[in-house]
Amino acid sequence: MMAPYIIKWFRITHPFARGMAMGSGAHAIGTAKALENSEEEGAASSVAMTVSAIIVSIIAPLLAFSFLNKKA
Repeated sequence: MMAPYIIKWFRITHPFARGMAMGSGAHAIGTAKALENSEEEGAASSVAMTVSAIIVSIIAPLLAFSFLNKKA
């Protein structure tokens, strides 16, 4: 909801950068909004959303496992 205003406030003009910001920050809703702006922005947004999901799905279980199995 705030992404277009924040992007405008920081003067981000490149479609790839705008798409990456919206995809990694706002996920599916941001990707839908980025697709409304341009195809390049939408593609960058969907790649950012996918990469974020992959990274989180790998790192989160490793962190949880390391914190839960610490010996006191």
